[in-house]
Amino acid sequence: TGMDISPLLNHLAGQPTLLTIFDPASNTRTELTIKPISLGAQGALLYDRWVKQRRDLVDKLSNGTVGYVHVRGMDDESYRDTYAEALGRESGKKALIVDTRYNGGGNLHDELATFLSGKRYLEFFPRGQSLGWEPVNKWDQKTAVIIGESNYSDAHLFPWVYQHQK
Repeated sequence: TGMDISPLLNHLAGQPTLLTIFDPASNTRTELTIKPISLGAQGALLYDRWVKQRRDLVDKLSNGTVGYVHVRGMDDESYRDTYAEALGRESGKKALIVDTRYNGGGNLHDELATFLSGKRYLEFFPRGQSLGWEPVNKWDQKTAVIIGESNYSDAHLFPWVYQHQK
């Protein structure tokens, strides 16, 4: 009772591990085979859950009209993720919340501000049927940016650029 089993699982990430759990109330033993994960893998799972919870909350509170993306870092991978989410999953939304909290920085302020500043300037409308518009590679709806005091470096600069460019 009260034993911390985590030391017994150290250095076993990815290896099938047999656990025997004893329930003194019913005097029974249960055997489970688990595969421990690394702290890095756990952190990634916790991050994914955190983002999904916020996305689901925004979706619920806006009745599906506002999208949500989190910019994890000011780097190429985060930009690609933000671009894919905004123009993929969130493309039909009337607005987008761009959350930059807990962002460690990098060099993305210009690309991100430019991506979010898209304004439609052309619609293809042959024979009365809308076939799309330009630009197709930028977010052209309303946006709001969430920042936090834990933002660092370029993540600290980006909100200024976003606000400065209106």
